[in-house]
Amino acid sequence: MNKNIILPILISIIQIISFGHLYYVNKYGNSHIPIALIESTILSLFNVLLLIGVYFFVYKTEHKIELWVIPICLAILMILIVLIVYSIMFINKYN
Repeated sequence: MNKNIILPILISIIQIISFGHLYYVNKYGNSHIPIALIESTILSLFNVLLLIGVYFFVYKTEHKIELWVIPICLAILMILIVLIVYSIMFINKYN
């Protein structure tokens, strides 16, 4: 297979596994330490780097692959989830 096809599929699989891991930690993990929040923050930072890299190395080139839409959507979804969680925590802190 072509490297241009394998890379977005591999990134998508890693993101789906990380979503499953975050769900498992949130559901069955220790409730005293917010491990899922810390891991989701780190994952969203890596997703920001992924979005920047995809913008410069994939969408600035002439040969664009539409398969990159899947990891981009998963990255945006993770970033939105983290922003929503932090905004809910911020609102609840001052209520």
